Amino acid sequence: LGEVRLQASNAVGSLVDVSGDAPGSVFIRGGKVVVRGGAVPGNRRSLVRAENESSVPADPGVPGPGLISVAANESVLVDNGLLSVVTHSAGNAGTIHVASPGGSVTFQRGPGGTPTPVGAGAETTSSGAAGRIQIEARDLLVQDGAAVSAPSVGHGASGDGGTVEIVAHSVEVSQNSYIGVATIEGSGNAGSIGIHLGDDGAFRVGGKEGYTWIVAGTFDGATGNAGDIAIETGSLMVGRGAQINVPTTGDGEGGSITIGADAVEISGGGWIGAHTLGKGAAGTIAIDARSVVIGDGG
Repeated sequence: LGEVRLQASNAVGSLVDVSGDAPGSVFIRGGKVVVRGGAVPGNRRSLVRAENESSVPADPGVPGPGLISVAANESVLVDNGLLSVVTHSAGNAGTIHVASPGGSVTFQRGPGGTPTPVGAGAETTSSGAAGRIQIEARDLLVQDGAAVSAPSVGHGASGDGGTVEIVAHSVEVSQNSYIGVATIEGSGNAGSIGIHLGDDGAFRVGGKEGYTWIVAGTFDGATGNAGDIAIETGSLMVGRGAQINVPTTGDGEGGSITIGADAVEISGGGWIGAHTLGKGAAGTIAIDARSVVIGDGG
């Protein structure tokens, strides 16, 4: 298979959009897939959208109909672009599935990137539930301010956060990037994150300039419960500016973090937390590892 490219050019973005009351599906297949924006403002960057605009309430346990499926033999690059199955209404957000089992998947905000969201998003800002993001790759890189996120966001958001499931050999998240299913301001519960890398896998969070988050907490007056993070890997390194965190800052309970690894290292101010800053109880952290090293301000 050859290369499939959606690219902004000369201040004009690229757009594939099947959003609506009954959003459709987008399937992209190639040897390499590139969704690349440029120095273009806002919604004129490169976008693939299957967003739910339905006002009909849905079963919160059933993902919305919007689907973005991207598969490549060699690599997937989302560079200053966005894959979006969000909901701003009563219908549920949909599903993003990105697969390059023998290759690499990269989300990044490249040179000239705008401050608007880039990466993959399945959030809710209303009563519909957030969606699902599923990634299969040999190597996953989230960097330079990109996000893989399915949160519940806003005062009026009562839908729960979604799920992020990653199956890979190595994952690196750095430089003001995050993987998140938090609840911010609303009443929904945060979602869940599962990262499965195998016994010889490597997961690196932070360690470079900027802040990095793996987060399933509640923030800014949110009243729901925090969510869950489960990590299975050979090695886990939580470095400078990095957090793996399931806090509660409101009435709900803190979440849970479960880590199974051969070696865990926390350094440079990195931390793993399930604290409370509100009325709700703190969460739990369970680490099953042969070696745990905490040093250099970790």
